[in-house]
Amino acid sequence: RELVDDYKKVLDTVSSAELLKKALDNGQISLLSYLMELSIYYDAVDTLLEAERSYQYALSELKQWEN
Repeated sequence: RELVDDYKKVLDTVSSAELLKKALDNGQISLLSYLMELSIYYDAVDTLLEAERSYQYALSELKQWEN
């Protein structure tokens, strides 16, 4: 659970899709840089979701034997 919480905190602080869009619109970064940065962000989101899924699966396995 700690891993999931850590990922959520990090993603909340680095969620910069709006800033990336502004930078792209103002010509400060190229389309390629924009897409690469978004790709990195979404890879991190995928990792978070996988960790959350693993946590929920393990929790359900433990609860199965609770009674």
